[in-house]
Amino acid sequence: MPAQGPFSYWSEAARRAVTLTARRTDDVEQACRALVAVAEQAGGTREGAERYCRAVRDWIAGSHQWHQANRRFLDVDRDTPPGVRTDRVDELLTPPHGA
Repeated sequence: MPAQGPFSYWSEAARRAVTLTARRTDDVEQACRALVAVAEQAGGTREGAERYCRAVRDWIAGSHQWHQANRRFLDVDRDTPPGVRTDRVDELLTPPHGA
């Protein structure tokens, strides 16, 4: 395996995060479609199930917006490439001295 520079790890982590986020988003959409179908079969209302799904989507979007605006997630280290956000991640991933 070729040696990787410090930013290749960030790139791989970002790629994995995007992939996982896309999968979970697809899971939510599938669950919402299934919920609407089950609600209709069980005599519930389509509107109620759709309203619930909108609320879940709004909650997810609100959480994302909060994370985008929260100072904790906006600290950028001067050695970090533009657009890469850090917090204590570098500290947590750095082995202790002597390890």
